[in-house]
Formats: sequence, C-alpha cells, structure tokens
Amino acid sequence: MIHFRDSLRLIDGEIFLVFGADDTLALKRVQKPTDAAFKKLLTRGRKLAKEKGIKTKDLDKVIEDARNADRH
Repeated sequence: MIHFRDSLRLIDGEIFLVFGADDTLALKRVQKPTDAAFKKLLTRGRKLAKEKGIKTKDLDKVIEDARNADRH
C-alpha cells in the first residue's frame, strides 16, 4: 500500500498553502527561498518602496489595520 505522505515525500513540519473551491482542496508546498533569491526580493522591495515613498510607519499602519479587521 502506498501512503500519501510517502508518495509526495512529505516531511513532518512541512508548511502548505491550502486552496479550496466547492468540494476540491489543493495543497501547495511552501518552500524557503534560497539566500540569493531572498536578498534579490528584499532589494527589489526596498527599491519599489523608495520609488513609491512608502515608509516603515506606513507598513506598520497597514499591518495594524489588517490585524484589527480580522478581529471583527
């Protein structure tokens, strides 16, 4: 008998995104980016934030608002 976990080579503690529609679920494995890919993403994000004039306090406000919205 082939087990689901074995056939997909799943590891304990692995993280997934779960998408659902009607009676169907889809799982997407979340993989940690390489250090180089993460640095590239940070550089791109910082450049975009600078171009758009986005400050840390702006992000803090958006995060706070989103967290408060989840509580209501």
